[in-house]
Amino acid sequence: MELSVLQKGNIYFFYRPKVQHLFAHTIDEVQGLLLVFKPVDLNKYIIVRVGKKKLPEDSPYFAFVEKVCSSLEDLKEAFKEEHYETSTQENKDVGAAQCVGEGKYLFLDHEQHTHLCFQLTNMAAASDLPKEFHLTPSGDYLISVKNPQKSSTAGLPSQEKATYPLGLQNNFGDYRFIPLNSPEYLNYEGAEFLIIGKNTSDIESESSEIQKCLQEVAADKLNQSFEEIENPDKAIVKVLSDN
Repeated sequence: MELSVLQKGNIYFFYRPKVQHLFAHTIDEVQGLLLVFKPVDLNKYIIVRVGKKKLPEDSPYFAFVEKVCSSLEDLKEAFKEEHYETSTQENKDVGAAQCVGEGKYLFLDHEQHTHLCFQLTNMAAASDLPKEFHLTPSGDYLISVKNPQKSSTAGLPSQEKATYPLGLQNNFGDYRFIPLNSPEYLNYEGAEFLIIGKNTSDIESESSEIQKCLQEVAADKLNQSFEEIENPDKAIVKVLSDN
């Protein structure tokens, strides 16, 4: 099995509570699930919002890069508590983003697919939310990037989609989706992705190939790569908790 590490680093799982909530006790009180990627040796934090407020199981989910932060202070600003006034002069509050898990991640090139694999080093134990988010101690998903020049009924409005440099855009050719073969796509706000879980059963002609691909990436073959990544910086969650 040929595996090539495209990118590695720390991953954090946050949620943003709904309006007028400081915290969420169930997923119904959650506004959105947010993944934060902190690549090794890069001073940036990539915020990815996942559709349907949970990780995929039975069907693929859309996700997109919501913001790319160049410092921890920028991340803190993006995740802080929000206050605003509606058109009817009603005050609304949105609680700060809350962390429910942290660990290590790998983007892997494997058999013409790209995997997002993670291993958690810590997960919120005093809450049922990780279970509702389908968050488990380890995960393995296929991830594809969407061509912003191909129209579809799903995804971001055209004005919010990423605009890639010619080299990245040309990788799509005439395809609507391609494997995330370069982590450079993550650097662009509005980049859209399709995340495919292991239980996916509706990928039509590619279903058996995808299932086989996911089953081939065994956890024991990834441990060496994960061991090369330092544990998440606790200061990041602490700084954000000060919000």
